[in-house]
Amino acid sequence: MEVGRYQDPYNDYGRLENEMWRAIRLVVDTGVHEKHWSRDQMVAYFHRYTAARRWTPRAMDRWARHLQSYQYHFLLYSAGDFG
Repeated sequence: MEVGRYQDPYNDYGRLENEMWRAIRLVVDTGVHEKHWSRDQMVAYFHRYTAARRWTPRAMDRWARHLQSYQYHFLLYSAGDFG
């Protein structure tokens, strides 16, 4: 965490939530393309590790199709953060 960037716990919570969301996308992306996870496995992992229960089934389907269509998209996107 950068010194002074997050002045209160609410902002820091938002940062942590965003980092967790990105980590989940990386795990699911790898699970889909390397372990050949089914849509149900993707959704189960997503629901187990997020608080995003408010997603509609339609939104979840769109997210799952996106992950299945763009192989390693989130992994490659995140690679720039580590460089």
